[in-house]
Amino acid sequence: FTGQPFSLPAGDVNATLKVGADSRSLNAESTRSGVYESRDLSRERGFASANLSLPIASRRDDILPMLGQLSANLNLGYENLSDFGGLSTFGLSMNWTPATPLSLILSYTHEQGSPSVDQLNAPVVATPLTPVYDFATGQTVMVTRTTGGNAALDADTREVVKLGVNLRPFANHEFRLSSNYTWSRTEDEIASFPTL
Repeated sequence: FTGQPFSLPAGDVNATLKVGADSRSLNAESTRSGVYESRDLSRERGFASANLSLPIASRRDDILPMLGQLSANLNLGYENLSDFGGLSTFGLSMNWTPATPLSLILSYTHEQGSPSVDQLNAPVVATPLTPVYDFATGQTVMVTRTTGGNAALDADTREVVKLGVNLRPFANHEFRLSSNYTWSRTEDEIASFPTL
């Protein structure tokens, strides 16, 4: 659903609402050293998300004109996984044009992510004599590499902060200068070894 549910002094509020559901399943079989293993996993997912774009200041409409053009964007999301539980997403961004040639954007996102069905349930395979680079010693060593799913994986949590600056010094020329800074942190990251 997309629309403009109400207006603020600086302009219309734009809103988008999404709801949905889906289902996935994975059946895995493996035989190692004569030992047969079978795993079945299914995932039903229901999700909802909302996005609001809120105009705060407008020089054109003479609403807080000393701020130039200023708007905020709010994102909220939630999904429930039958085999994992609830996960949430939150995002906030500000778009500011204090003067015509200059614009800035600042955003923050906090998001939870679940392991995939395959990461939880893929067959475990051990491969002997696999060369792997050891970052701690700077050597390549031979290991028995084990790959496959891990039913004990937890959700990861990601935080991202972005700051962008754009300058268009010449109104009649498509010449732009831009700079972007991104800070990111992930806890309980899901990755294959060896990964820094």
